[in-house]
Amino acid sequence: MIDMNRADQLAECFISAWDDFDKALSANKRRYPSKEFDKMFVSFDAYIIERRGAAHIHRKVGAIVQTAHEYIVCERKKVPQKVHKYSWRMSYMLFDDHDPLEELEDALHD
Repeated sequence: MIDMNRADQLAECFISAWDDFDKALSANKRRYPSKEFDKMFVSFDAYIIERRGAAHIHRKVGAIVQTAHEYIVCERKKVPQKVHKYSWRMSYMLFDDHDPLEELEDALHD
């Protein structure tokens, strides 16, 4: 059983981390906000782990993730490879309930 209070808290944590990342992305055009992205992705991953098997997702989380990769890639000319890869993974992790990177790594190790 999923604890909705915990899921709600993790959703809010992710939304807040996304807002911090977005502000940092807009504020400083010289330095890519990798630390803010990492914090955002860690909070997203915690949300994904908590909601496994859930019948719903939080609407705001879905809206952010749906456009995150395209937004991140279009916002800057140079996007770190890790940010590019992890932002791409987010929609699969949320909407398809799997991580394509984990599947690729498992296939390479077989």
